[in-house]
Amino acid sequence: EAFHYVIGMSSAVGLGGGRGAAGAAAPSDPTAAYPALMADVPGANKKLKLFAIYCGTEDSLLAGNKALAGALTAKGVNVKYTETSGAHWHIVWRRNLRDFAPLLFR
Repeated sequence: EAFHYVIGMSSAVGLGGGRGAAGAAAPSDPTAAYPALMADVPGANKKLKLFAIYCGTEDSLLAGNKALAGALTAKGVNVKYTETSGAHWHIVWRRNLRDFAPLLFR
């Protein structure tokens, strides 16, 4: 309701708030954590101007981010998913933000 632009960068998807073993398996249905979004996908797509998920290819959180983006897409949510080189590092997030910021002004 409050935000029309959403960005996730190396999000701790399915790891209990970020606490979990590196490379832990993604949950079987990562969209279950977002019942309000899944209750009205067409409505959410109208409200969200941009929903982006970024993750580094060597990040231990890659599996969860990839699974979430894939599950959201499969259920009809408009999501921009991008993998960039690197791990769970500040420089990766800087590049992600550099890519995302201009999209705010389209």
